[in-house]
Amino acid sequence: MGTPKTAEGKPIVLMNPCTEGLLTWLTGRGDGPNGRGLGQPMRIDFQDAGSQVMEFSFSEPVEINDGQIWWRPSASWGPDDEFSVGIRMPATVATPTPGTGNVNIVPLGPGMDLYVPAAGDGSHTVDLSAAVPVKASEENGFWDVDDWTGEVTPSQNPGQAGWNLLSFDVLAYLVRSISCGHPLGVWDIDVYKTEWLHPSWRVRFEVIKTSAGAGTIGGWLLCFRETVTA
Repeated sequence: MGTPKTAEGKPIVLMNPCTEGLLTWLTGRGDGPNGRGLGQPMRIDFQDAGSQVMEFSFSEPVEINDGQIWWRPSASWGPDDEFSVGIRMPATVATPTPGTGNVNIVPLGPGMDLYVPAAGDGSHTVDLSAAVPVKASEENGFWDVDDWTGEVTPSQNPGQAGWNLLSFDVLAYLVRSISCGHPLGVWDIDVYKTEWLHPSWRVRFEVIKTSAGAGTIGGWLLCFRETVTA
């Protein structure tokens, strides 16, 4: 079919960073048992100085574009107070099933293992519906992941695939150590790309408040997802 063009033959270019077929989704909450955007709010309340973390997730793959963080009352926050937004990929759980499992273990170091596919004769079994994929840094992984469903399957090209399964948590940051120094109590960002999130991953909101006094900090995200019904 080629590139879509206007009647004058000019290429049609859309300012849309998401994958074709996804819909815009703005939310201040994760998904919950009662539906999309009805879960844990992206908000933390402080009675005084301290540090807190909250996490939430989505029920299917989404692409995060940008968002906003706000804090109130602004007089209770200062430039030494900071927030970060990250992604925590929990450890994949494997059950010992000697000689009948769907994975074998490759030790990476103390307390750290890599799971590689086995043909029903492995040392352990992983419930692939609950597996947590982690991106292989050099395309040297052993698992494939469906972008639309999040389904994890053994790769037909083991050692050359895009994803791994690991026995330990992995933490990555999209926003790191941003100061709450703006006098209006708000932080806005406008970016041009998206970051894909697997439904097993947890969006992690970390806040360090050194200023005395009570305060609340929260935010919302601009995402894209295939389904937006509750």
